[in-house]
Amino acid sequence: MDYVIIDLEHGPNSVQSVQNLIRGAQVAGLMPIVRVKESCSSVMGEVLDIGAGGIQVPQVERERKLRQ
Repeated sequence: MDYVIIDLEHGPNSVQSVQNLIRGAQVAGLMPIVRVKESCSSVMGEVLDIGAGGIQVPQVERERKLRQ
């Protein structure tokens, strides 16, 4: 495996609790990809700040605008 997806959309995890999962993935040599709950730039920024290697955004629609 090259990566792992850490799910924030369907589970009890918060941005703060995901940090340890990100660290674990990095130690195992995996790219941590975090699936966020919504397309909110502040949440995506937080997740990237704590070490996520990428973000998976749910429910993307063609004409939907990013919420601030």
